[in-house]
Amino acid sequence: MWPSLKRSNLAGVHIYHTGTGWQADILLKTSAPGDEAIIGTDAVQGCSTREEAVEAAIDMLATVILIETGQAAPTTEAQSAEDHLTFELEGLPITLEPNFHEAVPQTVRDIPTSDVKQTLIRYLSADFPNGVTRDAFAALPSERRGSYVGLAAALLQRGVLEFRREHGATAK
Repeated sequence: MWPSLKRSNLAGVHIYHTGTGWQADILLKTSAPGDEAIIGTDAVQGCSTREEAVEAAIDMLATVILIETGQAAPTTEAQSAEDHLTFELEGLPITLEPNFHEAVPQTVRDIPTSDVKQTLIRYLSADFPNGVTRDAFAALPSERRGSYVGLAAALLQRGVLEFRREHGATAK
C-alpha cells in the first residue's frame, strides 16, 4: 500500500456516524491490486465522538504526507544510521527521518498533546491489550501501522521521545 499513499492519490475524506460510532475514511483514487482503496478507522469499534474521528483523519493524512516525503520508515526495523530519530512505543522502536518535522502539518501540530496521547492509549488498548511486540505490530494492517507512525511523529515534534501506558499512560 505504501506506493499508493501520496497526496496526489487522495480522493477524499469522509467523517460519518454508524451504529458502532464515528468513522473516518480516507479514499484513494487508485490502489495496488489486493490493497484497499480506503484507509479508515476501526469499523468494529469506531470513535466515540466526531472530534475523535476528525483527529483520526488528520493523523491518517499526516501519515500520508510523512510517507510520501520519505519521513516515515515503512517498517519498524531500526536503522543504524545516526541521521534517524527513534520514538519508543512501549519499547518498540519506530524510526523516522530527522527532518520529519517539516512534514508534520500545522493542523497536526495544533492538536493538544493530551489528545495525541489519548489516541495512542485507545489504539494500544484495542491493538495490544497484552503489550506491544514487534511481531504483533508487523501483523497490523499497514494503515494502522501508519497511524502509529503519525502519532509518533506528532509526539516527537513536541520533544516526547517515548510513550508507555502503565495504569493509564506515562510519557517522557
